[in-house]
Amino acid sequence: MINNVPPGIEIFDNVFTDSDKYLNNILSLNPKWLTGKVVKKAEDTEDLQTRTTQVLDLEKNDKNCLSEMNKLYTEFTNQSKPYIDNYLGKNNVFILDKESPLLFKYDIGGEFKKHIDDSPYTPRTVSLLYYFNDDYDGGELEFIKFNFKIKPSPKQLILFPSNFMYEHCVYPVTSGLRYSIVQFMH
Repeated sequence: MINNVPPGIEIFDNVFTDSDKYLNNILSLNPKWLTGKVVKKAEDTEDLQTRTTQVLDLEKNDKNCLSEMNKLYTEFTNQSKPYIDNYLGKNNVFILDKESPLLFKYDIGGEFKKHIDDSPYTPRTVSLLYYFNDDYDGGELEFIKFNFKIKPSPKQLILFPSNFMYEHCVYPVTSGLRYSIVQFMH
């Protein structure tokens, strides 16, 4: 159990315990990872500096691993639902929709500089992070305004508000590969 977790952030351990199987099946297919991008719609430009990650997206990926990604996301959705429902009920949050989950890979040097998940161009209410592994160095998650920094554990699910109070970053990975799922609700 992690001590001093800021209000609004919920951390659940041992979620989706067989997720390794799904991730390994996808990785065995040598998927075509896309460059993670941050779109700045006001300027209609892409920012490749804020986030230096790779992503697998159900809607944009090659057909080679689509079936395995569907299996991963279906099972992830089923296994994370009770935790999401608990979080939403406990915090009196109502959501209308969920974005498709994204699978992220952070190579050495991969990071996500400080940011918030909600914006006028991408309105979001709740952010979800799920972690597959911890056999890497660096890659800690920090919530800036709360001075709360952790290295997530494997099979850990983190839910938090997407608003400006929960500005966060992922520090650069210094060795190994960091895998996670990110999903947004609004």
